Amino acid sequence: MKNTLYGALLSAFPGGAFWLLFLFFVCFFGIHIVRLAKIGWQYRKGAPKPAPKAEEKPRPAPQPQAQAPQTPQAPPEPVYYIVERKRKRPRETYSTPREIRFK
Repeated sequence: MKNTLYGALLSAFPGGAFWLLFLFFVCFFGIHIVRLAKIGWQYRKGAPKPAPKAEEKPRPAPQPQAQAPQTPQAPPEPVYYIVERKRKRPRETYSTPREIRFK
């Protein structure tokens, strides 16, 4: 009985593998064709941008305003924080234990 089951599965394998690969390639190429069509559609829909004219002169960079001479300032001193580890004080007395009931 085992031989017939395995024989049926082995005989179906080449056909199933073919259709699996075929379906994969159809989906793969279909997706890429749709993506390329979308890019082409957007390209045709939008007007092409005009090339910059060679006659136009570039704008000069804005010149900084004259500033009063600044006195050299010393760099700020670094700030150090003293961090101390929090210490837990041991209790001298503890309360009586409570009973916990779970429902």
